[in-house]
Amino acid sequence: MGPRHMGWAWLAIAIAALHAGPACAAEPTPTAGGEAVFGLEADWHPMDPLRADAVDDADVDYAIYSTLLKVTPNGEITPGLASGYTVSPDGLTYELTLRPNLKFQDDTPLDAAAVKFNLDRELDPKNDCWCRAFISSIASVDAKDAQHVVLHLGKPSAPLPYALAGIFGGLVASPTAIQKYGKDYGNHPVGAGPFRFVSQQSGNYVTVERWDGYWEKGFPYLQKVTFRAIPDAQARYSSLLSGSIQSDENAAFRQVVAAKANRAVKVQSIPALGTIFVMFDVKKPPFDKVEARRAVGYATNFAVLNKGLYHNLYTPVQSPFPPASWAHQPTVAGYPAYDPAKARELLAKMGGLSFTLSVQNSPEQLQLAEALQSEWKEVGLKVTIKQEDQVTLINDAHNSGYQAAIYRYRGAFDPALNVSPFFGCNASFNHVGLCDEELDKMMHAGVAEQDKAKRLAIYHKVDARLAELFPYDFLYAADWWRLHTPKLHDVPPMPDNTLDLTRAWLEK
Repeated sequence: MGPRHMGWAWLAIAIAALHAGPACAAEPTPTAGGEAVFGLEADWHPMDPLRADAVDDADVDYAIYSTLLKVTPNGEITPGLASGYTVSPDGLTYELTLRPNLKFQDDTPLDAAAVKFNLDRELDPKNDCWCRAFISSIASVDAKDAQHVVLHLGKPSAPLPYALAGIFGGLVASPTAIQKYGKDYGNHPVGAGPFRFVSQQSGNYVTVERWDGYWEKGFPYLQKVTFRAIPDAQARYSSLLSGSIQSDENAAFRQVVAAKANRAVKVQSIPALGTIFVMFDVKKPPFDKVEARRAVGYATNFAVLNKGLYHNLYTPVQSPFPPASWAHQPTVAGYPAYDPAKARELLAKMGGLSFTLSVQNSPEQLQLAEALQSEWKEVGLKVTIKQEDQVTLINDAHNSGYQAAIYRYRGAFDPALNVSPFFGCNASFNHVGLCDEELDKMMHAGVAEQDKAKRLAIYHKVDARLAELFPYDFLYAADWWRLHTPKLHDVPPMPDNTLDLTRAWLEK
């Protein structure tokens, strides 16, 4: 039998983008040119695929780089740098066909050898790529010829196409630039995306400009894009109202409410595939004991916080799979839902519990941390809040530099990518240090299985095991609000919280 072709609509997820206000008239014809400024909630890591992690990293990286495959807002895999791919009948060999005559922004050929260079670099343990857990099924990579890349898998991987369409395995950087700049490459990024890097000021901005050699002819429309780090949500919204930015990415509750009452602002509501949670380092005290973790769970009443802080804007969750995921279930058997009596009982057996909660240094995250601290205090938990900028918080997570932390994962279209990289033994995003043989077997089965119904049953079992082990205290779905000027058009509502500016344009 020959290889079977994986249809581009494989595992499509029907996710509707909710837009505030009445239906609008047809938009005017796109026009080229202009500069758009996007207000991001935090700084970003160096623009190297090895260090891509946060939402803000993805926003900047997707402008500079292209991915091997692409994904639409409703979860359909479509061509990217690869015009197509095939999979062998046993699921162990993927062959990608690259578009002809591709080049990077420094004129280096983007051929199969360049793709192999990138994947080999990301898979090499010495480089400690944060993406490794997402592409760990790849055992080796061959450049068959200039246009064909062959991926040899150690085990079948249903979610691999989604990894190749994202920042964790899909970004392709210029080998010439990587070799030229070495460890400093992230400050001199060269990709094959719609925009090329121009300049940056750490903690402040990154500026990119239209690249005329982009492979999607006629795009992008925008001549220049600046990403500006504005951690304070009110400051971002004020910048939008003043016209100094054209889009407020991930607006906070108060600004969303204000924007809905302001006709000069467009509100884009995006049901997300990710979650916001409290995670615990299970390798060291006090959270090496599951009783300590579950005590925090029993002491957490997010429903009250949701009503008091957010007017029920958010959706509480009990698993890594929010309502936008096809693996979602509203309640999970065995999950330690709010029960202060059980929390006090566990604390009494342990002789009390105190710990430090790390949190991003934004007013909104601090407010949530203080509200949790107040709830937990009612049952006798003693909590110290530690504020950090987002980059430091993420670095501490990767280096076990925390006890408990409020954290966010923007989510993935395939449910495997919401769990395997985070809870697999020695996985690169396993910030909690969990290694459970039973859970590992379930997750491996979910990755290898191709039948969606069977996979759903597996991930419901994963939910139950996570509820028992409780490495995360899940709070709510990481739903996303983009506030922007009515003059900004065609920024798609991506449920994985990413920013695609390929077709974005400004009305003159």
